[in-house]
This record gives sequence, C-alpha cells and structure tokens, in this order.
Amino acid sequence: MGSAAWAAVPHLREATPAAPAPPACRGASCQGDDPARTSCRTDARTQSALKTASYAVKLRFSPSCDTIWSEVRNSSTGARTESPMLVAPDPRQAEACAEVNHKMLCTGDVPPG
Repeated sequence: MGSAAWAAVPHLREATPAAPAPPACRGASCQGDDPARTSCRTDARTQSALKTASYAVKLRFSPSCDTIWSEVRNSSTGARTESPMLVAPDPRQAEACAEVNHKMLCTGDVPPG
C-alpha cells in the first residue's frame, strides 16, 4: 500500500469590498477639522464648483459627517488646498470662495439633474 497525504485547502472567494470606516466625527465635533485627517472625505461630493483657466474652486459636502469645506486646485501644478470643515447638514445655502490673483472666486449651486 502506498501512503497518502492530505491537506486542508480553503475555498477561494471573491474579495468583498470593505465597508467605509465610520466617521471619526459628525456635525459640531468636526468643526474646524482638516478633512484630509478624517474619514469625511470618503463620501464627500462636490456640491458646487467654479473653474477658471488657472484654478478650480469646489464646495465639498460629506453627508455622513454633516460638514462642508472648500477645495482649491491649481490647474497647472495640481496643488490642492482644503479649508477646515464647517457644520452644514444642508449645503444648499453654502458656497466656497477663494481669493485668486486679488479676485474673489465663489461657487454657485450645481443645478439639479
């Protein structure tokens, strides 16, 4: 008789995507925080935006954190700057502004659709 060897082999399954991390803050506890240091960026969407030849200004909104912040990107260098977060459960009344070349650039609301 011959000898036999047995081994346990796990069944391979497709990887399931990880659930987004719960926000580290929400509402007032996020006030003044850097969005890059929180999980609020995970579900953030652009609520309104303005683009020029040199810069893009965006109003970002995180529903899970109830916060807004501005994001300014230099089109030629790709450099991005974000403001601290502000509490805003409803961002429709907000806009993002940035001073660029001594001019104030502000976003308007993105039309629905």
